[in-house]
Amino acid sequence: MSGRLGLLTLAVAAGLVAVAPVLLSTRHTAQLAVVAAYTVATLGISLLLRQTGRSSLGQGAFMALGGYTTAILASSHGVRELWTIPAAGGVAAAAGAIVGLVTMRLEPISAGVVTFGAAVAAPAVALRFAGLTGGQRGLVLAARPFEARHAYALAWVVAGVLFVAAWAFSRSRSARALRALRDSPRDAAASGLGRASHAALAFGLSGAYGGIAGSLLVIELGRAEPGQFPLRLSLVLLAGAAVGGLGSIWGALPAALLVRYADQLAGSFPHARSGQVGPGTFLLGAGVVVAVLAGSAAAALGRRSRRQRAGDRAEALGQAPSGE
Repeated sequence: MSGRLGLLTLAVAAGLVAVAPVLLSTRHTAQLAVVAAYTVATLGISLLLRQTGRSSLGQGAFMALGGYTTAILASSHGVRELWTIPAAGGVAAAAGAIVGLVTMRLEPISAGVVTFGAAVAAPAVALRFAGLTGGQRGLVLAARPFEARHAYALAWVVAGVLFVAAWAFSRSRSARALRALRDSPRDAAASGLGRASHAALAFGLSGAYGGIAGSLLVIELGRAEPGQFPLRLSLVLLAGAAVGGLGSIWGALPAALLVRYADQLAGSFPHARSGQVGPGTFLLGAGVVVAVLAGSAAAALGRRSRRQRAGDRAEALGQAPSGE
């Protein structure tokens, strides 16, 4: 998206966000606060996919980690909910960095399977450590930390700041290094780029966004429980990122709207209401498949383009006059 069009789009979105609480009911305002949390989670997926060509099927697990970090600190240790947000991002970032180191030598599809395993395990882990997480009942914040409009403002301010941060990062030297590693790992490594450190950076950043999203979700809902972070959440987030534009941070808001209202959209199809496989289920599955395969395709195309340019240079050198 061009600079002027991007700024115009951002200004229009900010204006709509600002007037929404005035025009909408408390219930709809609360729903849009959840959309802000999903926007942050989708930004994390888009950053990872754009910079590394790898998709994450485990963003829901990072959200759970961040959400429970906020709930535990607030309910058990008396920390103010606002100050738990950076802690949630930090814990999830550390987990993401570990995932990046574990998966850095795997093909994109294989790495996706590893993150899928994290998404599958997240609810079970929450139930297993019931003494810490509250088990099936979860953890309830001692008192609702913010009124609906204040929680809405907090969520969207954080989402806006993280959007600008994502935009700035995508133009940084670190992002260019990640794309170089994505397109031509051998050449990038030969030029001195550290594969391990950059893999940890990419997944750590994506995990941080997921953790902050989970924290915002828990603050808005006033509780943390396993049912808030099911496997389906990770799948719908990835499908939303695919629909919003693979690797595009500008598609994070429409993607988040899709995630929040996926059930209502699916329910509009007769097959979905009857429990049969219908268009809604098909679209969700197709979005996930497209997003997972896109990582492999992006990396393959980048390597092919790199080899073609190298071949063209070699051919040009072979045809150049010897100078004798």
